[in-house]
Amino acid sequence: MIDLADTAVASAVAQAVGHPGPFTGPELSGLTHLRVAHAHSLSELKRCPGLTHLELIGCAVRTLIDVADLDQLVSLRVLGCPIEDVEPLAGHRSLTDLGIDFSFVQDISPLTGIRQLRSGRFVGNPLAPSSWNEIRPAWQRSTDSESRPRLLEFGPTEAWEVTRTMWEHGIGLSFALLDGVRPVLVRPGLPRVPGLLIDSCQTVGAGLLVAAEQGETTDALFRRKFEFAASKGRAVPTDFASHRIFGDRHDAREWVQTAPADERDWFTTFLDRFPGQVFFREEVGHFAALEGLAGVPVPAGLVASRSVLAGTLADQGADFRLDRFAGNSPRGHTLASVWFYPNPGVYSGPDRRRLFLGEAGLFPLAEWIETGRSILAAKIGTGDPAIYEFSEHDLNDAQFDGRPIGDSVYRVFSSHAELLAHISGYRLPDGALVESAKHPDQEG
Repeated sequence: MIDLADTAVASAVAQAVGHPGPFTGPELSGLTHLRVAHAHSLSELKRCPGLTHLELIGCAVRTLIDVADLDQLVSLRVLGCPIEDVEPLAGHRSLTDLGIDFSFVQDISPLTGIRQLRSGRFVGNPLAPSSWNEIRPAWQRSTDSESRPRLLEFGPTEAWEVTRTMWEHGIGLSFALLDGVRPVLVRPGLPRVPGLLIDSCQTVGAGLLVAAEQGETTDALFRRKFEFAASKGRAVPTDFASHRIFGDRHDAREWVQTAPADERDWFTTFLDRFPGQVFFREEVGHFAALEGLAGVPVPAGLVASRSVLAGTLADQGADFRLDRFAGNSPRGHTLASVWFYPNPGVYSGPDRRRLFLGEAGLFPLAEWIETGRSILAAKIGTGDPAIYEFSEHDLNDAQFDGRPIGDSVYRVFSSHAELLAHISGYRLPDGALVESAKHPDQEG
């Protein structure tokens, strides 16, 4: 019989086998799934060589060396652990799914040698600029050992910049925008706030940047943000999962089969235009977070369509260009020079919110940022799945002149699916272009 010294590991094993320790050797070697929270040491995991799925949550470990010899491991998910060293995982022979979130990883290069790795999430890490700017994008564009596109999620650049800045100022906290919309601050390691799975709270990135510049300490900053969130009634985060599903073109074609017949062709056109990209769709949890951000329910037509296929290049900060509007708009002739930036649910201030939402009943989707002259939106509370286009200046002029604001809002697509079908290219933050595989003139 075997007694396990680390109480957290022992508790996890007891949960898995159905009784407290001590345990038999066959019981330990026969384990395939294990969820370990708040361990001080992982050295005893070597007694569980049959593990295929392992979760590590809020543990006081800085290296994954004790996991490296688990050569049957297919999925490893690490949350809120102060991991700095991922070198032991280099060249792991069986991992196909890996997540290391809210940790202290700076160098991801050892992970790129896991040939069979297909999916992964690495949000809330203070990656070194070389890892973020060079290794990350190349890794995201790579394929696994079966030549399938890798499905790797790192979160938006602005969230990484916050975590990296804190790290460079000696602050051991991790920040991420989960699914691009849920702001979460984590203090990796054993939780010190009673009752929490990991020390975490809701906050915004801008305040963290200011605090870092002012030299605030790790614990003081976390305490202040945690107490402020509590005073505002913000719930402590308990959901750290992704609510966006990623897949390649073949996965997305299966998703599209669930769409109404009149939208399948639009979705298929989009997939054919960008065949080598990673696509994503959104789940209920994402729409709930987006509703919290916008302060209004996401239009039902938008939910229905984006639940099937939301787009591509998630979190890349990519603008998109349209070949044409399907409906009439005064700005239809300018589209060749227009790049729209996706910003679903973002009103950017009370005046815009009052005008777009209060007066026009619109839910923003994307904007021609350079000028504000063209904004794409859906209508709220009508059941109308169409996509509309308008200019902020036109709405202001109509309001000033006493004209109906609705006359300055133009129906340009029948749905989100049709909008996707008319995307002809993407522009990444570094200026690189991702062009459509088919020229618009060659398509009907």
